[in-house]
Amino acid sequence: MKQEDNVQTDQTDLTRRAIEGDADAFIDLIQENTGLLYKTARSILENEADICDAVQDTILQCYTHIGTLRQADYFRAWMIRILINNCYQSMRSGNRMKVGQEFPETPVYDVHPSEHSEFEEMLMMVSPRYRSVLVLFYADEFSTREISEILKISENTVKARLRRARAQIRRKLSDEKGQEWNAGDPNRSEDQRCSSVKDEGSGSSTGSLHGRLCTYPDR
Repeated sequence: MKQEDNVQTDQTDLTRRAIEGDADAFIDLIQENTGLLYKTARSILENEADICDAVQDTILQCYTHIGTLRQADYFRAWMIRILINNCYQSMRSGNRMKVGQEFPETPVYDVHPSEHSEFEEMLMMVSPRYRSVLVLFYADEFSTREISEILKISENTVKARLRRARAQIRRKLSDEKGQEWNAGDPNRSEDQRCSSVKDEGSGSSTGSLHGRLCTYPDR
């Protein structure tokens, strides 16, 4: 059995126990998902206090209502849906995102440390409505079907937002890199430019992130 399958099995078992009222199981479940909660909230909100409030409110709501969850293997999607609702409620209540505010020095993303700042920079290149989709797909590794269920939008809409987000990032990078991005040929196609970035950066985390955004996995 693959390692990720073991992790999913363990979380499903913890969720079943938490649904039955096991407080220790719930604590273990939240500890395993704290990074997921934080980085998802951070994709929508930038004020650190608002992020922490949204995460804490989500944990409390999950604890209060976990007994209503009918399928244990849907816990992560259910939890993230609650979190996203809380983030948008925070925005609607006046705690708007402060575009340009610096991220905290200590990142929490569950990826290689050298990719933290790169991924954060890319998130800031796209419109706020697309950030949560990017995080759910590329960082949290939810499928497009799962994201559609979390965000309550169609799977085609999820795919469209991913395409638009990637296009915004590529345009930003193209503007910043200029002739270097076009490798000296302004007539090169977008696919050729993406291939160039992946080839040039194949040994670095930056290249791998660019490569993932230039390649759309069908899942």
